[in-house]
Amino acid sequence: LSASIITLSSVQLAALQANLVAAMTTDQIFAMTTDIQGLNTAQIVALTTLQVKNLGTNQLSTLTTAQIAALSSDQVVALTTDQIGNLKTAQIAALTTVQIPVIETADLAVLSSTQLMSLTTAQMAALTTDQWASLVTSQTSVFNVIPDFVKLIGTVRTFRPETRDLAEQRIRELVEGIARAMGSSCVSSS
Repeated sequence: LSASIITLSSVQLAALQANLVAAMTTDQIFAMTTDIQGLNTAQIVALTTLQVKNLGTNQLSTLTTAQIAALSSDQVVALTTDQIGNLKTAQIAALTTVQIPVIETADLAVLSSTQLMSLTTAQMAALTTDQWASLVTSQTSVFNVIPDFVKLIGTVRTFRPETRDLAEQRIRELVEGIARAMGSSCVSSS
């Protein structure tokens, strides 16, 4: 049957019912090679944790960001350290805030600083204390990964002084709120 999987066109693969995908053996899934990117979201969700664990890194690297985001928490847990380490930055950025906390700390340790820089603010907020502790200095010492301070500067041009004052007030409120939410403080000047 693995040979017949190889001969399926992308249209035929996309037409497979999710339960048929879930019933495939790991060898059949592996035989799909990079054609796995042709699976729809329902088919990706239907993959068993064993099937996900046995995906080749080349197969995983061809998954779209939508397919990555569709993975269940159990499927993300099933990913091996090698698989996590070979994710593209766009794929890492596509991980949801539900998926991020279930990534094993050992798996985070293999991410490069470039991969870590692709994490969004929401993803970083979703990291657990243990996950933060697992990151090593070489991963986080790159400029702008987690800066010691942030300086926001800019100009606002308006037709009316009251509009300019309102814009300045709103920016100040946003910055103070973000700093408070991150357990920090801010100093503002006009």
